[in-house]
Amino acid sequence: INSKQEWVKQRKCFLVRNWKTIMLPLFMTVFMVALYVFGYPRYQQYLEMARLSAAGQVKIEAELIGGVKYKLGTLKEIQSVKNNGLKELHQLMTTASTEIDKHFEELNDSAEQFVTWYKARNKQYPFTAGETQLKQSFISTLKIRNLDNSLNNMRKDIAKFAEEILVSTRDSIDRILEDNKLKNDEGVRQLKIGQNIDPVLLYELDTGTGKNIYLKGDLRQQINMPSTESVLIKDFDNPDSEWFNNASSKSMQNIEDQLFGTKTENDGNVQEQDEESDGAVEDRLLKHLLSMLYACRATIAESMADSLNMPLEEGSKSVKKGRPVNNAIIDAESVTADEKDPEPED
Repeated sequence: INSKQEWVKQRKCFLVRNWKTIMLPLFMTVFMVALYVFGYPRYQQYLEMARLSAAGQVKIEAELIGGVKYKLGTLKEIQSVKNNGLKELHQLMTTASTEIDKHFEELNDSAEQFVTWYKARNKQYPFTAGETQLKQSFISTLKIRNLDNSLNNMRKDIAKFAEEILVSTRDSIDRILEDNKLKNDEGVRQLKIGQNIDPVLLYELDTGTGKNIYLKGDLRQQINMPSTESVLIKDFDNPDSEWFNNASSKSMQNIEDQLFGTKTENDGNVQEQDEESDGAVEDRLLKHLLSMLYACRATIAESMADSLNMPLEEGSKSVKKGRPVNNAIIDAESVTADEKDPEPED
């Protein structure tokens, strides 16, 4: 009976009955599937890394620019020429900013003269916004039109020098490419080359402003700067300007006191206080005028830098603050209208 057991029908499934027979093939099948699913991608990554490593170890013998082979080091020479060109442009911007500063610093003494005249004239007949005599006196006293002529001549010189720098840089790049070009013979064709470089990139100067200078284009420079007269004269057309808010208040009060007889018996003390108030008004107006000049100078410098696609030099960004007026340091920034006049000393 034991020898004939296989004749007896069993209810267990085939896998259960023959698990010892199918275990090894089943294990090998699962192992191969897992190896393919998880191992093959890692194998591909390994091959890619090995290929890149081998490419990095290959010694480049020539540089490829626009599909043409050049001597090794050509790109480095071109970059050096571009760096020198940018350095010269920065030096030109620094020189231009210094010249602009000198022109505006020459107006400081004239500014004091104008404020003194304005205070005396405004006491008699207070000015109103947009008055022609006021604007003409300002232009003539500070010699604004002479300043515009000087800045216009400087603008032409800066444009000329900038064009010369750009043309020289472009010609130097052309000369380097011509001298370093390799002839297409059998030996050159066997040289190991690097990545192909677009020649357009070689003629772009990155100035750091987001607007690159293309050396293959029209290099004639047009510098657009507003006239100082147009910038400064706007303040005298504004009825809310410091010229009409702070200057006329004391003089109008004096006129009202004289007309309506509102002066007290302490006329001496009132007169002394008025004189001190007039001095404070003069200092305030001079401070405001200096801030106008500094703001105009910054506008001129920024316009010049934008026209040349160059960044504004650090020295031009900072506004000079303060200069001695009436034995006190007056800040160039405008003060608020809430400032009070100093109390008279006993």
